[in-house]
Amino acid sequence: MKKIFNILVLSCLVIGGAVLSSCTFTEKIVIEADGSGTYNMDMDMSKFMDFASSMKESSDDSSESEKIFEEVVDSVIYFSEVLEEKKDSIAKLPLAERLVLESLKDAKMKMYIDEQNSKMLMNFIYDFNNVNDLKEIQKQVSKAYSLSNNKENKSSSTPNNTSYAYTEKSFKRSVVASGLSKKEKADYDKSMEGMSMFFAGSTYNIEYHFPKKVKSTTAKNVTFSEDKKTLFISYPFEELLKDESVLDFEVKF
Repeated sequence: MKKIFNILVLSCLVIGGAVLSSCTFTEKIVIEADGSGTYNMDMDMSKFMDFASSMKESSDDSSESEKIFEEVVDSVIYFSEVLEEKKDSIAKLPLAERLVLESLKDAKMKMYIDEQNSKMLMNFIYDFNNVNDLKEIQKQVSKAYSLSNNKENKSSSTPNNTSYAYTEKSFKRSVVASGLSKKEKADYDKSMEGMSMFFAGSTYNIEYHFPKKVKSTTAKNVTFSEDKKTLFISYPFEELLKDESVLDFEVKF
């Protein structure tokens, strides 16, 4: 299972062009009345199956990843197990990094891979007690991926973090600067420049479920469920690379 997870992570982070093109990402948050809830990041990378098949057809080699993808995978990875396995390495990290990783102890990743039917679905699930717990969710996921691959995470330095705030009368999603140095920011911009073409055709969706009806919102490209308690937004991934703030919005209840 660990080998499968490492291959999937490598696919997501390294071969972006093959995997991310025409793929769908859905950020789903369910908020209960007390502010607790569940964060889901659904990744539909079924297009990767087509890519993997074409690569196998053009190659005489039978790699480990190709053998794995010949079997249907329907599994759950519990990050508590990954953290336990890596506890000695984690103990050597600075306190701030240890806290980020330890906060993932209740997170899990569901995976379904079926090459025959061109299906590749991943679902990261994180239960939270307070919406404010999500303020570093991207960093948490990135750190967990890095840890599972036995590699120092070079990609966790991003210019922005997403902040979430919830009260009885409102909900707010906003992008805040993460305080990168000029060099870090320049390095990030350069890497994104080279990657932008690979995101063509990919879509980023938002699906937020609230315990109350939405009275108003500043969100654009938004639709609602019949009961006005669920909000849907969809953007081309390329647009988010240019300006993440298009997904800044506030909801009033």
